[in-house]
Amino acid sequence: MRLLIDTNVLIPLEPTQRDDVEPGSRAAASLIRIAHEAGDTVLIHPSSLVDLQRDGNPDRLVMRELLVTKYVRLDPAPSLAIVEPVLGPVDFESNDWVDHLLLAAVKADAVDVLVTQDGGIHRKAVRLGVADRVLTVDDVIALLTTLHDHILPPPPSVAFVPMHAVASDDPIFESLRHDYERFDEWFTRCKRQGRGGWVAEGPDHRYAAICIIKPNDDDYGLGGKVLKLCTFKVAAEHQGNRYGELLLKALFAYCHENTYDNVYVTVFERYQGLIALFEEFGFRCLEGRTSGLGELVYAKDLTYSAAEMGSLDALAFHVRFGPPALQLRPDHTYVVPIAPRYHASLFPDAEVQTRFPIVVRPYGNALRKAYLCNAPIRRLAAGDTLLFYRSQVLRAVTSVGVVEETLISRDVDEIVAMVGQRTVYTYEDIHDLARRQVLTIMFRQDRLVVPPITARELVANGAIRGAPQSIAAVPGEAIAWLGRRLGEPSFSPSGLASRTQSSTARSMSS
Repeated sequence: MRLLIDTNVLIPLEPTQRDDVEPGSRAAASLIRIAHEAGDTVLIHPSSLVDLQRDGNPDRLVMRELLVTKYVRLDPAPSLAIVEPVLGPVDFESNDWVDHLLLAAVKADAVDVLVTQDGGIHRKAVRLGVADRVLTVDDVIALLTTLHDHILPPPPSVAFVPMHAVASDDPIFESLRHDYERFDEWFTRCKRQGRGGWVAEGPDHRYAAICIIKPNDDDYGLGGKVLKLCTFKVAAEHQGNRYGELLLKALFAYCHENTYDNVYVTVFERYQGLIALFEEFGFRCLEGRTSGLGELVYAKDLTYSAAEMGSLDALAFHVRFGPPALQLRPDHTYVVPIAPRYHASLFPDAEVQTRFPIVVRPYGNALRKAYLCNAPIRRLAAGDTLLFYRSQVLRAVTSVGVVEETLISRDVDEIVAMVGQRTVYTYEDIHDLARRQVLTIMFRQDRLVVPPITARELVANGAIRGAPQSIAAVPGEAIAWLGRRLGEPSFSPSGLASRTQSSTARSMSS
């Protein structure tokens, strides 16, 4: 990506003495670091030198003219004629002259983004139709981090930690000590073996949920690379907030990244709620198998064959082998535009937070979610693939979902009863939407797309014609490309290679 920085970004980057350090210097420095790490090009416009010449301090001017020689210059720079029909003529070397030349570089596609803190330039960008490419420093930091971060972090409020860093006296472990007489001995062994897991902290800084794993454990002959869930626990006071799904989300991503073939868990039969959660995500009971403590054994396959893909419908396939696992099919794959406000709440793990911490809500924690809109489309069916496209600044597909079911209704109570805690929309939001027919989509989050698929990439490969304004089907000819981009085969029961992917488990022995 080519980033053109305005003088009001350049000057904070290059203080010549302590007194020249500005409030924006730290953020500007972060922007340059992130851009360099991502391999992006930071440019300055030749007209920026005119801005620098206005400095009344001759010693500082000499220093800055030297310092800016390390930046790549945009040469040749696009002409003012590109923007004059809209913005009008300006005096040579005036402030407006510099501003218009910067905007001409964007309008002419000489750069991808202009980075500026100047509100006047942002307003002119709206008139030129390039507002989504004229961004503040903070916006660009968020954009670059989202586009280029290839590390899969755990979901919000979840940290992967070694067991020796876990407080074993936390109240969450009380019921485990009741179930497992030698829990403390086992936990000490976990620490000494260097085992790790995920911990979610509640508002009181006590543990809201914990998941402990043991790699390469195949006590039940599942075959391949096997992961065992040794502990999976949500504190009683935090149940109902989807912390179980939050842990599974982190675990599935871990399994996928580390190419596990199977995952299993042992669980006492009396914990029916926990069993129901595992079954919802494709764990199946191994009949006739129990642990030494009498626990049931639940396992999940993380690989599939062409025959298995062909024998299951799209939703059943996703549940059994995912997330992530898709049947990408022509006429069953859709781009779904979603405003940043709702995207941040529904997919908090796809957002880069530069200012405020995330306030975790059930719908943000969950893998099972709901999306409401007034789109006229009526063809969505269970198993269809949804490509959630974050509109406005980012303009990219960040997340993928799989449809469970849909509802068409204007009855607010019916809609609320269906979505429960799975949607970001308030009751008032639903009332507003229900002035027309509301399309309610119940879906499962399949994956985050890292890096996101930009609008430019989607258009270039025939997936969309332009920025989507409503839910739109992906043309059949783009499905094969999309499969390659997501690392998934397009749906064709014949000729598919088996593939390794991800999932989850729980127990407490060994």
